[in-house]
Amino acid sequence: MPTRIIVFILSIAIISLHCQREMDIPLPPPIEGFGAVTAGGSGLQVVHVTNLNRSGDGSLYQAMGSNRIIVFDVAGTIEHFSWDSSNEVPVFNLTIDGTTAPSPGITIDNGGSGNGLSFQDGCHDIIVKSIRVRNAGNDGINVVNGYNMVFDHISVSGSGDGNFDMTAGAHNISVQYSIIGPGQSTWSGAMLIAYEGTKDLSVHHNLFNSRSASGVGERNPLVHCVDNINTDNLMLDFRCNVVWNWGNNGGTSFGYGTGIDYGGTANIINNFYQTSGIDAESAVDFNHNSTNARGFVSGNVSGNTTVDPNRLSNHPLWPIPTEASVTTQSACAAASIVIGSAGCRPLDATDQALVKSVSLANCH
Repeated sequence: MPTRIIVFILSIAIISLHCQREMDIPLPPPIEGFGAVTAGGSGLQVVHVTNLNRSGDGSLYQAMGSNRIIVFDVAGTIEHFSWDSSNEVPVFNLTIDGTTAPSPGITIDNGGSGNGLSFQDGCHDIIVKSIRVRNAGNDGINVVNGYNMVFDHISVSGSGDGNFDMTAGAHNISVQYSIIGPGQSTWSGAMLIAYEGTKDLSVHHNLFNSRSASGVGERNPLVHCVDNINTDNLMLDFRCNVVWNWGNNGGTSFGYGTGIDYGGTANIINNFYQTSGIDAESAVDFNHNSTNARGFVSGNVSGNTTVDPNRLSNHPLWPIPTEASVTTQSACAAASIVIGSAGCRPLDATDQALVKSVSLANCH
């Protein structure tokens, strides 16, 4: 056979194999929910992070700004990092793309010196993906009166207050395919969604494994308005998450998994709940401290076999615009997806332990 024909056949075979391998690589899940209205920094200038310094030339701190995509030429841990818009100029039209970092990706370790990433008044149209935030002195990540944001494949743990809080007018935000782990011994809990004006938040396909060594691990999440305003707004659409082994306030008292209180409102749909603690009956809890909680609770499954997590539903399904919809599986099908794909990949040792501790043996 002529050499040119052999080369041609081999070339075709190589191209075919390459295409097959690309077909075998799963596409990342789409951005869905209320935050999908934003494009972040798409199409704008690209700014490179070239070192792991806390600040200065080439650092993430210096790269933070508006109208840009931040990419990473390096991998590893940025020690003692904190970026808080209350101390800076608010940012907008921004993408922080951790998928661009070499393996094993980017970890922000706050070292107990405040908030890890804090997007406050004036911040909007932001996408943050594939970043780990560890050991914040206050919140790992928070959004205070910010809007049009997506947090995709984030991992947060070790915080002193909340791992991921959205409050005081935060709206049009999606948190998806992320891992929310335990905090410090005296922390408040995994996720607080609170205060008047906070609305239209999508939290879907995440793992909440938040019980700390001291037993604290409520707020998975906690939704409330603090002043008992009986709002007509949907604050939170919470669906297709895994809430695993929650704790309680102080480690000994009555606790809960997902809570709605003080006039808070939520859809709680097709989530999987299981705990080894004494509070399995409180997988979903209304009015832990006050009154006027309203929620549509449906399709949730408890791995604690005698528990009905849907028993407190007291409101019809809140209408959600088509453009804010989320691809929804049954609770157990969604749980398998979460265990297989949530968090900043590749998983570090912290997240590997959190995922490994989850069992879906009782998912039915």
